[in-house]
Amino acid sequence: MSSTKKRRYPTDVYVYRNKLVYWPYLGCINGKPKRGKRLILGSPDMPEGKIYQLLNQIKEARAKTIEWLLSAYMDSEKFKKLGKSTRHNRKEVYYPKIIDRRGPNNGARFGDILLNNITPAMLLRLLKTFKGNPTRNQIKTFISAAWSWGVLEYEDVPRQNPAKEVPNFEEEPRTFYITDELYRKVRRTMKPLYRAAMEIAYQCRAREVEIFALTYDDLLNEGVYLKRAKGSISEITLWNRRLRTAVAMVKSICTNPHSQHLFHEPDGSPIEPQRFAGRFKDCMRRRVAAGKISAEERFTFHDMKAKGVSDHEGQYSGHRTETGRKIYIRKAPKIKGSK
Repeated sequence: MSSTKKRRYPTDVYVYRNKLVYWPYLGCINGKPKRGKRLILGSPDMPEGKIYQLLNQIKEARAKTIEWLLSAYMDSEKFKKLGKSTRHNRKEVYYPKIIDRRGPNNGARFGDILLNNITPAMLLRLLKTFKGNPTRNQIKTFISAAWSWGVLEYEDVPRQNPAKEVPNFEEEPRTFYITDELYRKVRRTMKPLYRAAMEIAYQCRAREVEIFALTYDDLLNEGVYLKRAKGSISEITLWNRRLRTAVAMVKSICTNPHSQHLFHEPDGSPIEPQRFAGRFKDCMRRRVAAGKISAEERFTFHDMKAKGVSDHEGQYSGHRTETGRKIYIRKAPKIKGSK
């Protein structure tokens, strides 16, 4: 590399092989100086004004990092239309993990990497630094959704979405089934609010986010109208004795007259599904510690939906596809023998 003595060029601009190039210094990484990719600007005798114009364009494009993309996506209307739990997980759980992760190669913060420099191989190596295939797949889906949105919104977002080139990590389906005996054993040790929530989740085969979204308008003459999340088909679960008892129990506990939600906090605000799921985990952990159940018997609140689907006569879950429904069937079917 050489530099001409006749002209002084801006910082990080050099004459290289008779071409004017921009070769940015990225700082010291792992004790070694690091430079970015060389970009050819043009001829060494290019007018100074043109050089600065090109540099401004390059630096503006280089500001498009993965942190910028994810942040812009989370401010978009498309993101706001996602389900509440999906928005929470992506913004509060996965976003910090992604941008603050250190790359497996040079130790650079992943949030600072430019979109133009992200390849499928780089993304795959990054995903492998996270623990658990479900987490890896959630992060990959988040990045892919943000990238696809960015391609449609911005001209300078690379057209090729690297996340789409990375295959999904294989996930072992959860097979744990809550037996009737275990259900009764755990439920009778719980506080009334938890007992009611467990029973409604079981009877309606519902997720946490669905039962805590229930309002008094959803209590119809025929039964409970459940607005299903994640694109599943909403339905009315007809009244039976157990469902009426559970709903009556909630009404006797959640009594703020200003709240429209069936389940609500004392101040009338809705119960946060993620917070409730965390409390439920703590309850189960305490019961294991007290010897009331074994570690192998501990289950999540979400397992209540799987029990409800498994025990249901038609194994109805609201899913639009057979694949989605099968995830919640945890009990082997009983089939008559051949004649």
